[in-house]
Amino acid sequence: MLKFIKMGDYRINVEENLGRIYGLKKIREEKYQQGIKVTYGLIDGYAIYQFAYDANEQLVNIEYLEDEVARRSFKLREEYVEEFAYLGREKQEVENSFGKYAYRLIKEIKKDNGETVGFYGNLKRQSVGIVVIYDKNNKVKEAMAIPRVNIDEIDVDRYL
Repeated sequence: MLKFIKMGDYRINVEENLGRIYGLKKIREEKYQQGIKVTYGLIDGYAIYQFAYDANEQLVNIEYLEDEVARRSFKLREEYVEEFAYLGREKQEVENSFGKYAYRLIKEIKKDNGETVGFYGNLKRQSVGIVVIYDKNNKVKEAMAIPRVNIDEIDVDRYL
């Protein structure tokens, strides 16, 4: 999920790391019985996460809370895939169409069989939201919208 933190990390470290790497902005904090503390944070300007800490201020749970903006954004990416990355379309045509809507090729991986996997998204944020697999003739073989993820966190092997 969030690459640079793990269960048991102290709250101060979690907040510092996520603030530095993902631009975490704390939204609110709640206290519960047995010393559990829950904070809500906005990451990368659109994703809301819930963090739970024990009485020692160590992380015990992280939960992504899908919001309306994320849902609408995902639906829009699905529409882009359907409209611009349909089966058999040329790679250059796909990239030109995505480019009109600020989706750029962030990473490309060539497979041993000649196919290419393209990861498209927001260059500034380095976040991927669309994956397109091209055959050896640079025509769309498969395309999909995915939940937005930082390029450093994407499970590339899943698409190879």
